[in-house]
Amino acid sequence: MAQALESGADFLNIPTDAKGPAMGAANTAMASGAASLFYNAAGLSDSEKSELAFMHAVWIEGGAYDSVNLALPGRKWAFGISYARLDYGSFQARAADRSANGSFSAYDRSISLAASGKVGGINLGIAAKSVKTYAAGYSASALAADIGIMKRAGGFSFGISAKNLGQNLKMLSGETKLPLSVNIGAAINIIPQAAIAVDIQNLVRDGETTIKVGSEYNLFNTFAIRGGYASAIDSGQRNITGFSGGFGFQFANMGIDYSFTPFADFGFTKRVNLSYKF
Repeated sequence: MAQALESGADFLNIPTDAKGPAMGAANTAMASGAASLFYNAAGLSDSEKSELAFMHAVWIEGGAYDSVNLALPGRKWAFGISYARLDYGSFQARAADRSANGSFSAYDRSISLAASGKVGGINLGIAAKSVKTYAAGYSASALAADIGIMKRAGGFSFGISAKNLGQNLKMLSGETKLPLSVNIGAAINIIPQAAIAVDIQNLVRDGETTIKVGSEYNLFNTFAIRGGYASAIDSGQRNITGFSGGFGFQFANMGIDYSFTPFADFGFTKRVNLSYKF
């Protein structure tokens, strides 16, 4: 039986793009541009152009997950801004006698500001974020931070990130810890058009470790096919694992990506990501 999570705000572990999930979310060492704001802020330093990306995911029970990510490269430093919101939809409220008593909504959201620079050929990144969770008129908030490093050499890249370091979420008389995660990833370009990536993610407070493997093949730098697989080492833990896939199109400075990822017994979640580089 899966044990209860020790942390809250688990939405902070949900990717805010479509490319990464298609590859099993094995993107700690590959992320660049707007996607870096979720996987590894150090990847911002490799952004060649500014990028604005919008992601929408159809969630379970009529919910939706949306994000906006902006990457702004500079001469020495790169910066980024991210906004993500998971809307759980509307729920029916019940009185003490179980009779209908209106409805209420619930959502989670995060706002993040990130910066990245190069030191001795190594990318360093840090992000500060504001986290809020809301349900039925009650809310909890906390401040958190992400840190990351990345090294690219030829067709090989390596990255490490620690995410969601910060305060506890407090609501009413209780409080929960943020889902601290440590991620280690490596990626290699087998040929210029094809890459393979591997990530190991450890949810420190929940005692959960997941191995993620992903691949991508680009055809004429216009059409990309992606696939991945995630597997939990701790099989007794709750985890969303299995095969994922997707594709992407790139037209000049415009891009569109699509992915489908497993969601336990609820089937698959589907994401669409639109991006523009300028």
